[in-house]
Amino acid sequence: MAEIRHQTVQDRSLDERLIECAREARKQAQLLPGGALRDALLEKARQYEAQIEINAALLSSAPETKH
Repeated sequence: MAEIRHQTVQDRSLDERLIECAREARKQAQLLPGGALRDALLEKARQYEAQIEINAALLSSAPETKH
């Protein structure tokens, strides 16, 4: 029997979710002393911020669709 896939409806845009994740990673990093875990959280925040820029670039170059 085929597996049923559940769809999740997002109530926030991708950018909003990425901004929140970056903010949360930086907040958690501020609570830690210097070290590998803090560095990893800061790197994760930078990755989220880079994803925001990539998403904006992709959306700006995407062809418009007519509905």
